Amino acid sequence: MAQEVFALLRPAILRQVEASVSANASWLSSQSAQDELVALVIAQLRSLVVSEVRAQVNAFTATTTTTTVVSSGGGAIRNIFGMGGANNVKVATPEYQYQYQSDRK
Repeated sequence: MAQEVFALLRPAILRQVEASVSANASWLSSQSAQDELVALVIAQLRSLVVSEVRAQVNAFTATTTTTTVVSSGGGAIRNIFGMGGANNVKVATPEYQYQYQSDRK
């Protein structure tokens, strides 16, 4: 994945470096100026790449949903969850108590 991104960016980076060096050749004559330019470019590229990767990951995870398909095998499970005949539900807790019956035909 990183190689693909680099392959796409490489031509643009090389063109810009060539243009910047030719415009500032006298300033870049020392090794320290060249090292400074390289450090600044790398720092700015790193910042851009880090923020964009994070933004894309956040956008992707925000739109990704998981769907689970459950099929019933029949028998007692079908009757419990209302796919068969009559259904009886009773809940008794210290706070809540209710029940209902449903006769599906």
